[in-house]
Amino acid sequence: MFKSKYVRNILTLVSSAFFAQILALLLTPILTRLYSPEEFGVFTAFIGYSGTLAAFIFLSLELAIVKSKSARELSSVLGLMLVISIFLLSILSITIYLESSFYTLIGFDKLFDIKTIVLLGVLCSATNLVLNQFISRKEQFSVYATSQISFVALRFVFSYLFFYFGYTQYGLVFGFILATILIIIYLYQRAEIYKERITLKKVYFFAALRKHKQLVIFNTPSNIINILIINFPIFFILKNFGLEAAGLFGLAYRMVMLPVTLVNKAIGQVIYKRFSVMSITDKTMLAFIIKNMLFLTLSFPGFVLLYLFGEEMFSFVFGMEWRIAGEFAALMSPFIFLSFLISPLSYYFVAYDKSDILMMISILFLGGLIVASLLFEFNDTNDFIKSYTLINVAYYITVLFAVLIGIKRAQ
Repeated sequence: MFKSKYVRNILTLVSSAFFAQILALLLTPILTRLYSPEEFGVFTAFIGYSGTLAAFIFLSLELAIVKSKSARELSSVLGLMLVISIFLLSILSITIYLESSFYTLIGFDKLFDIKTIVLLGVLCSATNLVLNQFISRKEQFSVYATSQISFVALRFVFSYLFFYFGYTQYGLVFGFILATILIIIYLYQRAEIYKERITLKKVYFFAALRKHKQLVIFNTPSNIINILIINFPIFFILKNFGLEAAGLFGLAYRMVMLPVTLVNKAIGQVIYKRFSVMSITDKTMLAFIIKNMLFLTLSFPGFVLLYLFGEEMFSFVFGMEWRIAGEFAALMSPFIFLSFLISPLSYYFVAYDKSDILMMISILFLGGLIVASLLFEFNDTNDFIKSYTLINVAYYITVLFAVLIGIKRAQ
């Protein structure tokens, strides 16, 4: 089994993600005792905005790096990406430095004091996207695995040093930036990016754009929708309830989503591989899905404990300042449990070319969040999280029904 190159690559990626997540979990309680919820709020906002804005920079053309069949095609793609990124980064920089009212609308004004650092974060995030695609193209998955674990360790070390020297307000942000820059340098050297050529001729630009226009037309909106779904609650809480509330929510969300992330990377890959070799008309498919879901329901007692004792658990692990984060985690536990059960099934939509259905469900979900935020008046963060949880529950139930109905119709 382990002689298969594909299996080895999967195991490398899954195990590195697992160790990186566990390491982050072990180190976070140290940082929560050094930095306040408000300082974590600055960091959470920085990650949310820089990651969201970075999704626009290449219009998903970085995915064409892996798909390119020749050195000439790759050099044309890189040239096109360079021109597009310079254009979009210029617009982004001008609007941020002019402090456009749009950014105030989404709560970004809370970071105007470090807008240059945010732009640097956007550039770092976008560069990471490109480097990771080169790593995938060259199948250097062990390099990617090393970078994941190293990043978590470096971010902790730098964040600790910034606290030690008294730079607490933006210490987490600066620690993240320095760790990212070092990882970029490492990936740049290991992937030998300096050997790649870039073509800046119009005729090649248009040829590359024609060939990969599907990435721009379909992948870019899909990526943006997915990122907005993740970051929308952060933006809303930041704008309406401030940095401290955003920091508390950000920590709660990251910690309770940890098991979902690990399961998606591990069991999700197994399910995806099984889907890939099974016909959608296979009579055993429903039994396979039910069997996996029943296995995952063994986690139910853990989520019950989180719901009942979330405040006490967070106070003990992260410190008394984070008691409210435990309350937020308890409120989110119902949809996190459903996500734990149902998220691995999302590979069904990829395996059977039904990504358009999942995208439509995601659009409805994001629309529901936006409509709820506009129509309802929330007295505090708890009120918003309750609505957010209900909408998420509806989303995951819809995904489950879409999978089951799709299989039933096929059979």
